[in-house]
Amino acid sequence: MLNERESRKPGFSEGAKVVLADGQEWTLPKPRLVFFPARGDDGKYLTRMRLSYGREYDPVFADAFRAESEGDEEAVVSAKMTLACMLLCSNYELDGDDLAGLLEIHPEDADSVAWWTALNDAVLSQARLATPEPAGKAE
Repeated sequence: MLNERESRKPGFSEGAKVVLADGQEWTLPKPRLVFFPARGDDGKYLTRMRLSYGREYDPVFADAFRAESEGDEEAVVSAKMTLACMLLCSNYELDGDDLAGLLEIHPEDADSVAWWTALNDAVLSQARLATPEPAGKAE
């Protein structure tokens, strides 16, 4: 059986903890706060901020949110599964078989649905906070 603690990578990042299909608690990395410039409606520059797991995750989050807004359930599950794999692999040494065992979903099983929902809540609650907001003006 896969051991969560022994599978940790050097540089393991504490973050949201979720119980997955194997019954163990696994940790997703914590997103980082990033600041960036943007031009406001008035033409002046603003400092914006958002939470980010890294640029490589941004297109996958965008796919998940787009699929959700379009009601494409298959694409939603696919994008969320991709995010789960990427986030777990950033903290752990896992191969395809490991991920299959950790993330196998049985829609008719209440426990399976519960851990999948908890995982999605942990990941997407952070992502929803990633919408850029003005943090201050720069002249």
